[in-house]
Amino acid sequence: MVHNTMGNYLELTGKGAREVMEKILIPDPECDNPADKVVDFSKIIPVDNQESYDECYEKWGVIRNASNTQYYYEGEGNPPSKANVIYFDTPEPVPKVIAELAKQNPDLHIFYEHCDEDATMAGMRVYEHGEEIDSCTYEYRGHSMMSAFFTMWGREDEFEWNAEKEKYEKVQEAVAE
Repeated sequence: MVHNTMGNYLELTGKGAREVMEKILIPDPECDNPADKVVDFSKIIPVDNQESYDECYEKWGVIRNASNTQYYYEGEGNPPSKANVIYFDTPEPVPKVIAELAKQNPDLHIFYEHCDEDATMAGMRVYEHGEEIDSCTYEYRGHSMMSAFFTMWGREDEFEWNAEKEKYEKVQEAVAE
């Protein structure tokens, strides 16, 4: 299933984390400010033609590169970030790209989380020593999914907790019942 937009959260910790971030972030071609950067998957898994949906999907598992990137280096930001963090958007989750990033950087601890803009699909993966050590798909509209959703998308006012059903519901769904 393809979603309109998938929010992605990537946290890198360990020796060389900042350098890895600097390697995969390139100047955003859609912005004039050189400080505006975007994740470039071809810095992790090269492709010959980023305009080719087929090639991108074959190599990255997604039809196009990341967009709408925000990043924070450890110790920077307000409040200061506790890790090197990148938020970015894609059409789908990108576990293939993140697994390759982990394999190329075995000294890093990598936490990757994704959640679509409709709060219908979310999950996480954790890597150490270049290998995946944990992963899960979050329960539909459960606490973990909605924590990821609120972190990436905000919009807390659109949902409320239904204790009887033990899940979050859109406010209009809860009122209709």
